[in-house]
Amino acid sequence: MCVRRRSTAFARRCRRGSTFLLWIKWPAVSFSREFWNPNRRVAVRDRVEALIAAVLDEADAIDDLIDVVREQREAMRSEGAEVLQDLMRELREIFFDVQALEGVRDRMARELALDLGCEPHASSLSDAFEEDERALFNGAADRLSQSVFGLKSEMVILSGLIDQNERFTSMILSEWRRIEGGLPRPTGAEFRG
Repeated sequence: MCVRRRSTAFARRCRRGSTFLLWIKWPAVSFSREFWNPNRRVAVRDRVEALIAAVLDEADAIDDLIDVVREQREAMRSEGAEVLQDLMRELREIFFDVQALEGVRDRMARELALDLGCEPHASSLSDAFEEDERALFNGAADRLSQSVFGLKSEMVILSGLIDQNERFTSMILSEWRRIEGGLPRPTGAEFRG
């Protein structure tokens, strides 16, 4: 019997105390056009803070994804297939969370850019923010960029390990075929006593 092992990414998500489903409902309600008055600076500031929180949540989710990929790499070395399958399921769940968070962040950025009269890109949005908001937003955007870069690095490492595994498997199979080809085939003679 296999006891399902939780990854460090799962533990970190639990410690953060925010579950994705609870978080995702908040911006959908609070970000509607009827609720916010774009003429009020307070509303824009709150929306900027919500966007910063969304960017940081996405970076956290990507960091969780990186943790699971690293644990998968370790599990390939020492753990059984069941642990690897659990990690694959967790990876899939986190991946869908990351996709949903990216959608929320993108929607927030587009709406905010529309109200501020700029492009929905980090540099354009940053230029439209006040100084203190700009510093926080740039920090959050840098953290997201670092997380994405870290994930890409892990994927390159994992891809290299898979390629290396395929080469080793091919080498072993070809050696076994060579050895098998050198062995004499059984003949019709019987050597029973």
